[in-house]
Amino acid sequence: MDASWWLGIGVGIAIMGLHTVVRIGAHYFSLRTDDQRAFFLLELGGLGGRMLLVFGAVALVLLFVPVHPVAFVGTVIVLLVASMIVETCLMLRRQDQDRLGSS
Repeated sequence: MDASWWLGIGVGIAIMGLHTVVRIGAHYFSLRTDDQRAFFLLELGGLGGRMLLVFGAVALVLLFVPVHPVAFVGTVIVLLVASMIVETCLMLRRQDQDRLGSS
């Protein structure tokens, strides 16, 4: 593997690391709400905004940084899917906590 592969993987990890930090922040603030509707609005609205930021960052990197496209996009996709799985699990756990707390 040449340097463009490693650069692609590294930049993909960096972008998804930033995405994860923003996701954790959104989840932190959404957990502070008392209303389940506000919780889902913050979580899903944050998800949509983060997706737009990730796609914009991917486009900019592919246009201006000499990365290997397959390594870069593959890294972003794998980490994005893993991130969405974790986020969905967190939302379902909150929903179960609300259901158990109200019984």
